[in-house]
Amino acid sequence: MVSCLDGKTWKVGSSFDSIKQLQDDARKYPHVRAYQNPQNDIFVDEPQKDCNGKWLVLSEKTASEFSGVQYFFAARVYDKIGVPIGLLDTSRGAQPIESYLPNRDVMLAKHPELRDSYDAYSDFRRRTGRVGKTKRAFNALVAPIAGYTIRGMLWYQGESNGPRKQHYGTIFPIAIKTWRELWGQGEFPLFFVQLHATPGCVMEQPGLYGNKAVMREHQLNTLRRAPNTAMAVAVDTGYTGPETRVLPGHPPNKRPVGERLAALSLNRVYGFTDIACQGPLYASHERAADRIIVRFHHINAGLVAKGETLTGFEIRDANGKWHSADAEIRGETVAVTAPSVECPDAVRYGWANPYLANLYDGAGFPAATFRTDSEEVHSMHRATPCGRITNAERVHPPADAGFCTRRACSRIAGGTHGSSDWSP
Repeated sequence: MVSCLDGKTWKVGSSFDSIKQLQDDARKYPHVRAYQNPQNDIFVDEPQKDCNGKWLVLSEKTASEFSGVQYFFAARVYDKIGVPIGLLDTSRGAQPIESYLPNRDVMLAKHPELRDSYDAYSDFRRRTGRVGKTKRAFNALVAPIAGYTIRGMLWYQGESNGPRKQHYGTIFPIAIKTWRELWGQGEFPLFFVQLHATPGCVMEQPGLYGNKAVMREHQLNTLRRAPNTAMAVAVDTGYTGPETRVLPGHPPNKRPVGERLAALSLNRVYGFTDIACQGPLYASHERAADRIIVRFHHINAGLVAKGETLTGFEIRDANGKWHSADAEIRGETVAVTAPSVECPDAVRYGWANPYLANLYDGAGFPAATFRTDSEEVHSMHRATPCGRITNAERVHPPADAGFCTRRACSRIAGGTHGSSDWSP
């Protein structure tokens, strides 16, 4: 086993997919290493007490076995603190959050409020033909290392919970609490990623939303519910043009995600409070005549539009209809309006088309997507026997995206946060 300095080890979970472009820089970071478990078997019925993993020292030879996000996180932190960085890698692709928790009976005994979530999970598996043994990342990957001294945890997950998006706001904060109880090290820092955009969630008109819009909202709201957490925004790291030909769910640009997680850790864990680490987060809004004024937390060096004009906003009229909106930065606020809307009552940002979201702070961190309305989220998804997710509202990615277009969306009926003023 390769030694790591105590207290400088980070537990990393869920789908941090690997990239092979790391070899060129790998020789610079021999003090970055990751503990990885075998990839072949997570169909384990009972929690394991030991695992057959190994420590990998980052080198040109081993770089392709490292996650891109983890690598850029560790490299950035090491550059600043100069101390070896260890990563306990429990990531597996395409896993729902339930896979990283103790089994259903254990969770429901302690958290009966999760019954609807677990029932929806069982129903989804039945409808999509995913019966039989369940992958248990918790039993094989998490249980054996629970209690290992860590400095914090990184979490980048959500894709696989999209079809059951309405339950994520309940289970995610409970998952964080569960992991902290298992480790027995208090409320250690947990930094997670607000999901990136994918072509299949590009809406054809205002008032529509995809699964990820709701998932991103649940992630944003988790900042209020789970103490000592922080969120790295990744909405701008997915598809960016016809040259970006990757599978939906696998954003090509890993560097900013890893480095944004690193900035959070440097600022909030290692004491580098002069390092900016968080982009604009919705704080409050008010109506002013024919427009809505939005205020934000975390506006390092001011608000900035990445491009000629600020885009990605929608506005709702008094009759409940959504319109594409004009937005203008005014000091530390954004004024949102639309020519045909005289009495607006709500605003959304990055919902119908997250690729239009271009609000940043002066330090280069993107704003988190958000909405100010409190309409209820309804799931309109229906799983077909072949496992394809369908519904009446079919949406399409850009014509030159080079992706499969079989993605579902939902007509907007709302969300979960009804507060007009909150602090993360």
